[in-house]
Amino acid sequence: MLEEINRLILEPVSHEELDDNKSNALGSVPIQLETNSGIAATLSSMELHGLGMNYLQNLPKQIKDISKQDIQSAADRLLDPDTYIVASAGPQ
Repeated sequence: MLEEINRLILEPVSHEELDDNKSNALGSVPIQLETNSGIAATLSSMELHGLGMNYLQNLPKQIKDISKQDIQSAADRLLDPDTYIVASAGPQ
């Protein structure tokens, strides 16, 4: 996992990887809303995070608009190798 985090810091995400993840994110939304519990969980999360009632309408465009530069900017801002904390659970 640390290798992947370091890769994200050092190498820009590929167009293919970005497109695959956008497709995955867009495809998961309808699946989340297939059950009453999924709808309730989504609405609760929207309320908890103050996303507003238009969140689901705006989400596809927001996902489609994510750029390689957005990913790199977030990685640069949020991923700091000097502050990693590694935890493991279970047998070694």
